[in-house]
Amino acid sequence: MLKLIYFLIGTANLALLVVALRLWRQTRFTSVLLIILPLAFLWYDNYTIAAGAFLGPGPLLEGMSQVRFLAHYLLLPGLFIVAGSFARQAGYRWARPRAVMGTFCLLAVAFAAWETVAYLRLDLYPVCLGDTLRYSTAVRPGQACEPGMEGLGADVPLAGSIVLVLLFLALGAALWRTHRWPWLFTATLVIFVLAGIPSAVAGPFLSNLGEPVFNAGLLATAVFLGRASGTSRA
Repeated sequence: MLKLIYFLIGTANLALLVVALRLWRQTRFTSVLLIILPLAFLWYDNYTIAAGAFLGPGPLLEGMSQVRFLAHYLLLPGLFIVAGSFARQAGYRWARPRAVMGTFCLLAVAFAAWETVAYLRLDLYPVCLGDTLRYSTAVRPGQACEPGMEGLGADVPLAGSIVLVLLFLALGAALWRTHRWPWLFTATLVIFVLAGIPSAVAGPFLSNLGEPVFNAGLLATAVFLGRASGTSRA
């Protein structure tokens, strides 16, 4: 059952990627392009988990997992730059100075470097849950594929993702108040709630389930603000 859920989430992300590429061709908004970069690997991420049980443990699945982890840690922090672009396009005075945009860029680089280095220091282990098999840096309770593996490894720090979600919640609330645009806040709230539900309660797929909702909110906001500001470069 979980394999099917991950496959459907991957398909939803793939469909959203097609929509995003069309939006980029139509608008040439820089913010849309920056959203496309991490979105381009989300379908692959979920398809890899869905295919894990068919492929079985080994170098192929482990290599595919390396790609999905590195894409996540290297590309997701680019959304900090998107947040800065949204603030400038929304006309907020505090976002106008170049130093502010430079700070958003610095955050993106810093979190990408920090999380990637932290990940490369860890090993990958086969993890089993329901009918799925995947590789992860930590084997949580109840997810060991073999006896004695439970508790191995460690998680990569989630500080970057947490800061990013809180940032978009605050920015989404501001856009709702000043521009009557509730969709960024709503989409971010969905992934915030789903990611906050413990894996032991509902499984780790819920945070993945929130990804297409969150990215749809980002894309809709990028087009809304890009057209409202009349620019393709912010």
